Amino acid sequence: MKEICSAVLSQHIAARYEGPLGVDMMLVKTAQGIMLHPCIEVNLRRTMGYVALDVARAEYDLPSVLRPLFG
Repeated sequence: MKEICSAVLSQHIAARYEGPLGVDMMLVKTAQGIMLHPCIEVNLRRTMGYVALDVARAEYDLPSVLRPLFG
């Protein structure tokens, strides 16, 4: 799925956008069974999925990472 999305999106946006993006997908129950809907939405930004992966990889104290700091 990653290769297909990459190929399609590169044809449509590569000349105009460079940066992180996320593709929302969904499992759908159909008469034929559970199927993947491969593209609900394309987000041209870092998504919460990116943030969650970064936090999981980081060696931070989670309460301090999740506490908003205003200054």
